[in-house]
Amino acid sequence: MLIVWTQAIYLVASVAMTVYVAHTLKTNGRVFLLKTFKGDESITDSINNLLVMGFYLINVGWVLFWTKYGTKPDDLESAMEFVTSKVGIVILILGVMHFFNLRLFWKIQHKGDGDRPKKNAPQQKVPVQPTYIPVDKKD
Repeated sequence: MLIVWTQAIYLVASVAMTVYVAHTLKTNGRVFLLKTFKGDESITDSINNLLVMGFYLINVGWVLFWTKYGTKPDDLESAMEFVTSKVGIVILILGVMHFFNLRLFWKIQHKGDGDRPKKNAPQQKVPVQPTYIPVDKKD
């Protein structure tokens, strides 16, 4: 019976965490996506919804798949270790996916940077016109 409770705690904690992270990413990521897609709200919202759906599918799928694996607990101490190690893996996966998404959109956002001159590239010099500044002389 202990394994049923530990699995239930693991599932509830992992799914709740996935929902919270997805909601946070969707809400706060919209601004970033708007900049990435140059203010186009329809494509931004569409991509944002697709990202959240993919996020749910991957994470909830992993959480459900992962329930089968691990040493089954036989006392309270091993039950605690079972739940914390499994939830820890879910947290790591959520973090890796978050940074993967940020990197992907950073690349999309900076895709057009090839048109800009590089930092060390020689710049064309523009001649400076001298400016006359009157000076009051008091002798």
